[in-house]
Amino acid sequence: MGPALVGLSTGDIASMAYNMQVAFATTVIGLVAGAIGFLTQQVKQRWYLQDMTNLECLVEVLNEKNEQEMKRNLLKKEEDNDPISAVSNLFDVAMVFAVALMVALVTRYNMTEMLSTEDFTMVKNPGKENMEIITKEGEKINRYTPSEDQNQSGKRGKKVGIAYELENGEIIYVPE
Repeated sequence: MGPALVGLSTGDIASMAYNMQVAFATTVIGLVAGAIGFLTQQVKQRWYLQDMTNLECLVEVLNEKNEQEMKRNLLKKEEDNDPISAVSNLFDVAMVFAVALMVALVTRYNMTEMLSTEDFTMVKNPGKENMEIITKEGEKINRYTPSEDQNQSGKRGKKVGIAYELENGEIIYVPE
């Protein structure tokens, strides 16, 4: 997951996508291994429970005299619960959560275009002082922000009209 985040931060989409595939595959393999371990544990517990029931029945038949004492001893014995077995797949759960969080953030901020192969331009915070223009051309991502000189000299831009692109490709500018 770390290399994928580094790829995302540097704008290397191909590296990020490859590392996300590796992280997802690792998570899925871990979940499958955890599920197999869990199912094996459940089957073993059922076998032990059946064996304990059979032994209890045998003890009752063979030793009627000590019936009450034997039942009490068998009921006092608790299964050996391994506390680490409950958290054995905690890493896998954390990985799934991290991937889900990343996917949620990408979709929340409408950044799914970053993962596609198409070129695009996106304006972040339009009309505000912290406006950014983000363009993607091939695998290169560029970010444009207002320059420092522009802020210091007091020059500001303002909206002077609206441009429309018609179906035939012609652009019409309408001043305000």
